[in-house]
Amino acid sequence: MSNLLLFLLATASAAAMDKDAFKATQDSIGEAYRSDQAQCASLKGNARDVCEAEAKAKRKIEKAEAEAEYKNTAKARTMAIVARADAEYSVARKQCDVMSGTEKTVCVTKAKAARVRAKADARANQEVIRKRNADSEIALERQRLEAQGR
Repeated sequence: MSNLLLFLLATASAAAMDKDAFKATQDSIGEAYRSDQAQCASLKGNARDVCEAEAKAKRKIEKAEAEAEYKNTAKARTMAIVARADAEYSVARKQCDVMSGTEKTVCVTKAKAARVRAKADARANQEVIRKRNADSEIALERQRLEAQGR
């Protein structure tokens, strides 16, 4: 959860990305993905599957984080955390494919649990941000009313 909080704090305090920077970031993410995919081509079997899943996960995470920075909203940041959880789950599932029996079942269960936990944390953090924003609005309104009353 500490990574989630650090991400939320870092992105919440960062200034929104402008449209040109967002477009450049998207292009850079696409180039990095093609490069990562090319590196996977030399691998075989599950190693290749895991490599491709990692490349897709990296792209998905980076795109979601760039969008969160561009939009600079609590919802976009939450969606970035959810995208990270889904991407990491996809990679973990591919890593579990080489296992069998109970070992595979435990691996898949751990991957699902990590995803559920991360998504729940992201949504809880979004609620905390909403509450903090509402409290700030109330405080500002009180200040405005007090200033008018004096």
